[in-house]
Amino acid sequence: MVSEPECGGESHDRRFCDSRALSNPSDPYDHCGQFTRRFDANVLEHPRGICVDNKGRIIVVECKVTRVAIFDMFGNLLQKFSCFRHLDFPNGVCTNDREEIFISDNRAHCVKVFSYSGEFVREIGGEGITNYPIGVGLNSAGDVLIADNHNNFNLTLFTQEGAMLSALESRVKHAQCFDMAVMDEGCLVLASKDYRLYLYRYSPD
Repeated sequence: MVSEPECGGESHDRRFCDSRALSNPSDPYDHCGQFTRRFDANVLEHPRGICVDNKGRIIVVECKVTRVAIFDMFGNLLQKFSCFRHLDFPNGVCTNDREEIFISDNRAHCVKVFSYSGEFVREIGGEGITNYPIGVGLNSAGDVLIADNHNNFNLTLFTQEGAMLSALESRVKHAQCFDMAVMDEGCLVLASKDYRLYLYRYSPD
């Protein structure tokens, strides 16, 4: 049912995968991998990043139309807004507990932060620091993790206000990284072009 999935998000009881199929829906699966339902081909055109916030709302960022859509857990559209004035090529998304949306922008070499109403708030990182980011996440300490695939796999940690905490580089080179997900403290998973998942441990200090 899913053709070449690019990214996924997780809630407490379901996982979601966005697809590059013709209709480009978002497909929820349960923890056993069973398909539950599909939404929403009439709203989404080019879904690229997806996450679930602390209230169970599903946030989807679309790349070519640079748009954000917010759904409830049942797939009902709550809000959508365009980000074309601020985003070039969004590809990853996460949220904090203050209703702020963090979106990695591959071509702008940074993460852009928006409110749930679509207001641009601030920018984190930049060219020379977070070149061509492929994903963004928050760890349990509230640090912002920005992953990029410029030369090596790189991970840069920031405060949510944008102050850089540390910059890390992997010893392994990857041909192309698609997405990353923050797991337990000090651990993340990287999805690569070679159809493998790589588990990385990092020290935030």
